[in-house]
Amino acid sequence: MQLKNILLAAIIFFTAGSSQVKAQQNDSDNHRLLMGITVGTDIGGAVPFPFSHIPSPFNPYPQIKASFGGIFSYKLTDSWGIGAELMYKNVGMKADARVENQKFNMDGTDVYFTGTAKMDMSFTFLEVPLYAKYYFKNQNDRIIAGFYYSYTFTISFQTTPQKGFIGYEPDKGEIEDVSDVIMNFNEM
Repeated sequence: MQLKNILLAAIIFFTAGSSQVKAQQNDSDNHRLLMGITVGTDIGGAVPFPFSHIPSPFNPYPQIKASFGGIFSYKLTDSWGIGAELMYKNVGMKADARVENQKFNMDGTDVYFTGTAKMDMSFTFLEVPLYAKYYFKNQNDRIIAGFYYSYTFTISFQTTPQKGFIGYEPDKGEIEDVSDVIMNFNEM
C-alpha cells in the first residue's frame, strides 16, 4: 500500500510540472530547469545473453504496452547538466520456440524438456535513471552518463510445452505426454 502512495505522489508531482517550466534563462535562450511527463509505449521483452542461448527456431511476438513517468533536467552551466527520470513500464512478449534440454522444476523435481513450446513473459517495473549531461558547443549534441535503478513489481515467465518429451536427465525422455505441463520459471 505504501508503494502505491509513493507512486501516486510522484505522478501528481510530475503532472503539476507537466508543461516545461523555465526557472532561468541564459543569454542563448537555453532552458535551465525542465520538468515534464512522458507517455509512450514499450515494445518487447527479455532476450537471453549471450545470444547463442536463443533457441533456433525462435519466433517472438512482442507486445505493445503503455509506459508513463516524469522527467527532471537542470542545466548547471552551458556545458554541464543533471537529470533524473521516474518511469513506470510494462513489457511483454510471447514466443514459439524449439528447445533442447530446457531445465525446469516440475512438482519439486528438476526435469529437462526437449520439443516445441510456447512462451509468455511480462515484467512490470519502475525505472529511475540519474545522470549527468555534457553539452557540446552547438548545444544540440550531448553525452549522457549516470546510474540506473529498477524496482520490479511483477514478473511472469511461463513456458507451455506443445510437442516433445520430458526426462529426469538431459536427452532422456521418460515422460512423453506433455499436454498438462506448465513450466513456471517464476520460482527458479
